[in-house]
Amino acid sequence: MFRFHERPDPTAFEASGPLNDARDEIRRIYEAALPSFASDEDRIAFPKKVLGKSSDHWKGFKEVFSDAQHGRCGYCDVVVVGTQFCDVEHFRPKGEVEILDTAKQGKEQDNLSNVKGRKALRTIGTGYWWEAYSWKNYLLSCEVCNRTWKRSYFPVNFDPMLRTRPVEGVPEDELLFHPFEDEEPLNHFRYELDGRIRGISPMGVATIETVGLWRPSLVIQRKKKLATLARLIDEMLAPSASNELVRSHVRTILELGSDDANNFPGMTRVFWAQVSKMSWEQLKELNE
Repeated sequence: MFRFHERPDPTAFEASGPLNDARDEIRRIYEAALPSFASDEDRIAFPKKVLGKSSDHWKGFKEVFSDAQHGRCGYCDVVVVGTQFCDVEHFRPKGEVEILDTAKQGKEQDNLSNVKGRKALRTIGTGYWWEAYSWKNYLLSCEVCNRTWKRSYFPVNFDPMLRTRPVEGVPEDELLFHPFEDEEPLNHFRYELDGRIRGISPMGVATIETVGLWRPSLVIQRKKKLATLARLIDEMLAPSASNELVRSHVRTILELGSDDANNFPGMTRVFWAQVSKMSWEQLKELNE
């Protein structure tokens, strides 16, 4: 995964009159319904229309998130613009919260993007509805990560069978990696030469499970790039490596892990650090 360092400018979003009206109406709807709920499974569907208009005002800002993310999915770190459909994804699900059965994570179908057998332990009837029109709750995601794997799953550090309905203003120990927050991927993920991704923290493990980063189609793609990276790193760190070769390989690795690289620049940066024992900033210094 990749950490993006700056969210897009929310000025136009926050200045939208229809959007602010929709935000107020959603609050009115939920605050009227919630007191009558007897259990956490009681639900109200997030409205498809609000005040006679489509509720999905976030769709109009896909381009700005695409620009901020260099056209890549915030979860799998693969270019989606121009190659597949993508969504402005709600990081915290707005409508309901599914709790993943980690023993039944599903199986990606051969030569397809479909998944079979992915199951929820239980579903909480309302999600983070107050975040539906929150700029910090958005990111660009490919449809495969968003609709096929993540859906309405959202992991927190809490007993899944005792977890209750999300409540505005009540903090949770969230376990899904957010690519616009301050966490560093290196603290949560490791990559194997065969293309597998491994979680080294509770957040890393939960993120891989929630968005299906272990799926074979991604493993195959990552394996090819990791083979190239491993060769470049081995050659440049060899005692016999010439200064010219080192400089050439440094430039190549920096390009593969640049902000606007096509696929898996986050993996490139983590793999460089885990193999070389040097930071990405130290690699940049070698190019000066």
